[in-house]
Amino acid sequence: MGLNDLQSERLMNRLGPEDYQRNRHIPKILNLEQASKGDVFYDLGCGRGQLCVVAVAEFGVKRAVGIELHRGRAAKAAEPIQEMGLTDRIEIRNEDFMESDLHDATIVYCGLGEVDEDVALFGRKLKTGCKIVSLFLPFVGILPAAADYPFLPHEGSLQEDEGCFSLDIESTLHGRLRRRTVPRAGYR
Repeated sequence: MGLNDLQSERLMNRLGPEDYQRNRHIPKILNLEQASKGDVFYDLGCGRGQLCVVAVAEFGVKRAVGIELHRGRAAKAAEPIQEMGLTDRIEIRNEDFMESDLHDATIVYCGLGEVDEDVALFGRKLKTGCKIVSLFLPFVGILPAAADYPFLPHEGSLQEDEGCFSLDIESTLHGRLRRRTVPRAGYR
């Protein structure tokens, strides 16, 4: 149940071609998790909401929720979604995701690198089996279950080489994340 051609054209016209470009990370993020029609996708720090639109339009997820702390960005992201009548499948919330209800999430994308120290608190909100995807280094306390184009050391410092990590929440136990050791992912 993706967007039809008219809806895609309206979205592109509404956001402008420079904003509605096919970000090369978006398909990697959603392919890595094998997003499908049974998934509820959350984008934490969603900006324009582009990832939510692609999750619904191209991967057919059941529902997508974008959470954006910046009021202006959240309002801007919601406009084209409302205009195209996609509010039944895409919701943009103006709130702090550390305080958000994420109980129904099956896939969570977090493109904000500065929140990794809060992952224990954050992880308690996610149900067992929920997957976290990050373009940054893996969160402290959670080992990656899969990786595509990991961070690579370059000239004495860590540099992103179009990195994308997938993190599984195995279970929670007494408010702490329980993790399993996974085999080292096949890095390219």
